[in-house]
Amino acid sequence: MINPNLSPTDSESNEKETSDNEKSLSMSIDELKEAFDFIEFRTGRVDIDQLLTEELQDTTGTVSIGVCGNPNMVDHVRYAVAERLDACPYRVDYFEELQAW
Repeated sequence: MINPNLSPTDSESNEKETSDNEKSLSMSIDELKEAFDFIEFRTGRVDIDQLLTEELQDTTGTVSIGVCGNPNMVDHVRYAVAERLDACPYRVDYFEELQAW
């Protein structure tokens, strides 16, 4: 059995390093948002049905939808797109990349 001996400074150092990494990541995300201000960044779990409904209703031209994910998600998006094709007067292109883990 391995019993590591950690001093309080090791813990403090790791906490500081984690905090610095979080700040760096946060700054990077903010920088990306600023550099790509024409992209809408959303956080959290996406409501696929709502997103597709909104985007297909609001479009003013051809729409491309790309999905890359696990089989359940890809199936869900494909079905949701097919269900909404008649509601969109423009061409809708659909691309998928199936991921299996």
